[in-house]
Amino acid sequence: MKNYKLEGIKPFNSFLFRTCYYHQLITGLSCFDIPFEDFLTCSYVFAQKNFQINKNYINEKKAEKILGYKNKSCNLSVHAIIKNIKKGRPILVGVDCFDLKNRTDTYMKEHRLHFILVYGYDASKNEFNIIEHDYINSFLYTEKNIAADTLLKANRNLINSSLNKKKTCHVLIKKKPALKKISPIELYGADVLKQSFCNSANNLNELKKMISRNLENVKEQYLIISQYLKDLKEFYTMLYFMPNYFKEENIKICISELINGYSNLLSVIWRSQQKNDYDFIARNSNQIILRLDTVLENENKFYKYLMRKEQCL
Repeated sequence: MKNYKLEGIKPFNSFLFRTCYYHQLITGLSCFDIPFEDFLTCSYVFAQKNFQINKNYINEKKAEKILGYKNKSCNLSVHAIIKNIKKGRPILVGVDCFDLKNRTDTYMKEHRLHFILVYGYDASKNEFNIIEHDYINSFLYTEKNIAADTLLKANRNLINSSLNKKKTCHVLIKKKPALKKISPIELYGADVLKQSFCNSANNLNELKKMISRNLENVKEQYLIISQYLKDLKEFYTMLYFMPNYFKEENIKICISELINGYSNLLSVIWRSQQKNDYDFIARNSNQIILRLDTVLENENKFYKYLMRKEQCL
């Protein structure tokens, strides 16, 4: 068989999610009929005290068992790729963008760790079918072809470089899922969700106190607070793009307002730090506190909706 492509591959282009590795992983799982919403449901983050976030409540190994796949490291070769593709297994290949001709932003200019999804091959042309994007931070991934020699060289140079921090070739293998129904309550439990809401409310109220009484604390904790706001903005952005789970228009509006709310608060903190002008917060404290109250109100609506929805499932 000279040509073979895995069926059912759907590039994940809904929004920018973490890194290229996760975009390619979600895309690879689509050929196992694992919806991207299920993977994202395993990627919830939870507010903790003192503006901390738990991003790894479900680690990758646990997610593999829940969703029904195995991510196995392997050595890269043309034979290994063809062998796995024939078995219905897509492959995530780590590369150095410096060697990729299609990446005009980095080709022969910049060394950068990147992952490509390989899901087919054409032996007559000695090429592989891949999923790839055109530039850094683009989340528009499309079907492309790459010469086998180019792929192997880009992987080999990554392995030999300081960019290589872990295994560079990952084969995805379909397994039996541990759960038939993927939902937040099934994965995390009501107590974890409630505690996250309480922690978030406490953090936002603490931020209100800082703005009203002690702006120096905002300045001192700039990095922690800004990262916290950014993480929650990205969390609600993820939820917004889960249409099969959050279908009701009122809850989509609520999530959209949470995205806007956290984005606005983040821009205020960033602006004050960049211009070294924390008096800006003092001058606009009434509007900022009003924004914080709106975020608190919408988070209360969201978590109440989530608990009601889960009770009805």
